[in-house]
Amino acid sequence: MDLLFFTSFILRKTFDDERKNRTENMKHFIFDEAHRYISEEKNSIYNATEIFEKISKEGRKFGIFMILASQRVSELSKTVLSQCNNFFLHRIRSNVDLEQIRKSVPFVTDSQIHRLSFLRTGHVLAVGEAFSIPLEIKVIGGEACHSSSTLKPSEAWLKKDIK
Repeated sequence: MDLLFFTSFILRKTFDDERKNRTENMKHFIFDEAHRYISEEKNSIYNATEIFEKISKEGRKFGIFMILASQRVSELSKTVLSQCNNFFLHRIRSNVDLEQIRKSVPFVTDSQIHRLSFLRTGHVLAVGEAFSIPLEIKVIGGEACHSSSTLKPSEAWLKKDIK
């Protein structure tokens, strides 16, 4: 709840300042696990979803941009999602999330939606205005890649010494 309050406060303040002052500085906000606070469910306490939706619709003309990362596409605000121009889609197996992508991403075909369920770890389907054609890309992460790798319990069990 604190994250929602502070995030919406900072966004609202930034939006109001940029709308009044019209500086030429671009501001980028990155929201990881975005479904937690940019959700379809309206939050009546802070009315926080409203500022995310306003920035998604009007922020570009004031130099304010949002980058969203979420594993739960179906839980994101449909208004915010509809304003996204580019998508980096990793493996998704949830039928609910795949259906939301089908509805929200105009650049993706049914065969690409199906392909998302089978993408290998470290691969993305890049689609949107920034790409003349949809691309499947292998992301090379270097050292950071190891820290986010999926733990395989069977390998961890084999490494333990049984006494």
